[in-house]
Amino acid sequence: MGKTKAKRQRASGDRDQDQARCYTLSATALRSWPEIFRKRRNIYLRVENKSHVEGRAESGELEINDVIRIFMREPEESLGFLPRADRVEEFCFGMSIDSLRKAKYKQDGSLRLIAWLDDRNLQGPLDPSRAHCKLLTVYALFRELKKPRFPSADPHAALPAKARKRPVLTDADRRLVFITDLDCLSIYALVQTASSHQASALREALYYYLDFEPCLKLAAITEGFPMLKFAFHLPFFALRPSKTRQTDCRRDRDGMPLRRSQDVSFLDWQGGASPIYLYDAQISCVIAGSDWSRWVAWLFIDTYYLDAEDESKEDVLEYHEDSLSPKGMRADPLTYGSADADKPIWDPEEYFLTVFKTRFAQATREWKVVVKKFKLSLKHHQGKHEYRLWSPASREPSKDESHNGSLRCSLDWVLQFMRLCKDVKETLAKTVKSYEPFCARGAGNLVGGPRFPRESKLLPSIQDTFDELCQLNQTLDHLLDRCSQYTKELKFKLSLEVVEVGNQQIQMSNRQTNLSLEANRIAEDNKGISWMMMLYVTPVALTSSVFSMQPTP
Repeated sequence: MGKTKAKRQRASGDRDQDQARCYTLSATALRSWPEIFRKRRNIYLRVENKSHVEGRAESGELEINDVIRIFMREPEESLGFLPRADRVEEFCFGMSIDSLRKAKYKQDGSLRLIAWLDDRNLQGPLDPSRAHCKLLTVYALFRELKKPRFPSADPHAALPAKARKRPVLTDADRRLVFITDLDCLSIYALVQTASSHQASALREALYYYLDFEPCLKLAAITEGFPMLKFAFHLPFFALRPSKTRQTDCRRDRDGMPLRRSQDVSFLDWQGGASPIYLYDAQISCVIAGSDWSRWVAWLFIDTYYLDAEDESKEDVLEYHEDSLSPKGMRADPLTYGSADADKPIWDPEEYFLTVFKTRFAQATREWKVVVKKFKLSLKHHQGKHEYRLWSPASREPSKDESHNGSLRCSLDWVLQFMRLCKDVKETLAKTVKSYEPFCARGAGNLVGGPRFPRESKLLPSIQDTFDELCQLNQTLDHLLDRCSQYTKELKFKLSLEVVEVGNQQIQMSNRQTNLSLEANRIAEDNKGISWMMMLYVTPVALTSSVFSMQPTP
């Protein structure tokens, strides 16, 4: 394998591509879900072969320039107030099918592969007749998703084989879509091809992904057309040293990048050769289906902040190349390569937990790096600047000025640290609050309706990861408390320094006043002596001078 060897150790699985595998749902699967989702429903599949956008166009509701806005509108929303549509529309502007076609290649001429698609049939053989583990450009993704998902429901499927112009594909009962660095082009491809039953889940996924917001939701929609939905959205921060900042090229209408990046080199007390940057990043995954046997999963992940040589950077081409090695397997990228795509998991709940367990741990590792850096930076700063809370022994003016300057620099550093820490803490606290009803130990009593199955072998690992996230959240609380106390001490010391300087100035002014008074007193004394000289000494001297004069002969 290539550079991913350190990232994922994969073993080849036993595959029998000619053997049909008929999967049956276990007795404990989807236990907390309504009974309707535990059966393979007899539904009208042709509706899944038509996109939501096409349906709106046929009803006369769709204008060609309002594709995003119309797609993002929920049935109960009015056209006048659509905050979620506004958010997505300001990011996806000026899109067209031609835009997708033009984005096929990178600047170096190589294919711009951004998506991985895997379609499986519940009772079909594990053969490559459908798009198994297919690597796609954004335009190729659009074309694949535009094809009927359930060809068996197409009227042409009933024609004799000789009358058909194309071979009949098997139904895509289970569909997996993996996209790196979701941008306006890939969003447009999804919006143009998602069916009406998929639209609600995809709307929410796009909004949470673009808005950098956490969410964990299990929903059983029983009104109208029953649908099950699993979703998690994991915003996090990634800390990376690099000589140059990694740029997020995804821009909104105003030219603002989708994700922020901040130079936080002030945290590096060791003075490293490379600056340190803090990046916003997110992983979003949504599963939506009509029952346990027919569902779609999407996963969107940010990789823009990772250098091309970084071993943890995910790339669909890399997943494919890993599968070509003698001991490789066709890995499922939604699970971070931990599951074999040719051994598909059909239970949507089990699959969601598998993906969530892996991605939750991945995001928590990034959180650990950030919080550890914060903790060590504050500890080092306090240790180095603690002595500055005490006045220097010498009261020389030059040393006083240096001391006051050091106090102000330390205060500026702590205030900058607090602003950054509060920003990070806000996202982490929201994540903990969103995930607690499902991930905390004993969380089954906190939510009604669908919840994580207690008997799942994956749940303990998820709970352990959640406990780690809670500890990190508490650590940030403690750091902010320490900063608050430290700031008070610095401000108090600075105020004392100001008072002391003021007292010194008063003392100096008093000394100057005393000197002036003394000078005035001396001047008055000199004036008195002068008068005495004029009154007594001068007349005597004149008389003596007169009598001492010799007469003229």
